[in-house]
Amino acid sequence: MKRLILGVGVIIMSVMYFAEPAAAQSAGDLAGSWTFTIEPPNRGGGGRGDGGRGGRGGRGGGLFGGGPQALVFSVEGGMLQGALETEQGSTDLTDVMLDGNEITFTLARQTQRGSFESVYTGEVDGDSMTGTFSVGQGQFTINWTATHE
Repeated sequence: MKRLILGVGVIIMSVMYFAEPAAAQSAGDLAGSWTFTIEPPNRGGGGRGDGGRGGRGGRGGGLFGGGPQALVFSVEGGMLQGALETEQGSTDLTDVMLDGNEITFTLARQTQRGSFESVYTGEVDGDSMTGTFSVGQGQFTINWTATHE
């Protein structure tokens, strides 16, 4: 029995030692256009007869006026930059940061109800990203995805 336990322990340690850690993304890996999709907001509480979901979402959703959307990233002077492109035009992203596989960026938008700023956080996994952002002073949490074109 001791041999079996020792053998299993050696196998586990070997797998842990030789397993490759997930490769961190570099800014250059993000360069180019990414199809950007948001989901309907999740209010967390419900009460609208829709399971707590409000608004419209999907490809473009109602939040940014509908239609296709793309995140476009570039690297200039070693710094990662980006923009959100929609049928209505392009809006620059600010504070674009990549730390390992974690990405954050800020999007400021002007709407009929005034201006708002949202901080997007997510994780990059090869040619896809997933993340969340909050609007309405944290009242709504919205999931987003992006796929490298």
